Amino acid sequence: MVFSIDRPIDPVINPSPQQLDNCHAWIEVFTRLDTDGVAPSEHLEQITVPDVHFREPFNEIVGRPGQRESVEQTRRQVSDVRFQVLDRATSGQGLYLKWEITGRLRVLGVWKVRGRSELAFD
Repeated sequence: MVFSIDRPIDPVINPSPQQLDNCHAWIEVFTRLDTDGVAPSEHLEQITVPDVHFREPFNEIVGRPGQRESVEQTRRQVSDVRFQVLDRATSGQGLYLKWEITGRLRVLGVWKVRGRSELAFD
């Protein structure tokens, strides 16, 4: 099989230490859902851009307030919630995560979803 590329490949851009720190802080927001809840809004504002785009299977949100509410809603509606990063990869453009979230929903009982996320560097 032959693939044709009609534009030059973007040069690799190494993420800055601050960008990597922000990605790790983002991961921590989710991995701490089962302990002390959502990070303070000031913390989320430090690690995201104002028009953060957050999409998951049930919601698509643009902006920090909606993003924070979505995370808080998950914490309220899912008991015994646990978010675990299974794998990660970094490119010049962002960080890619393979994750699993488990918990208990009142209606469905035990719930488990595996997914992938892309965190883009700004």
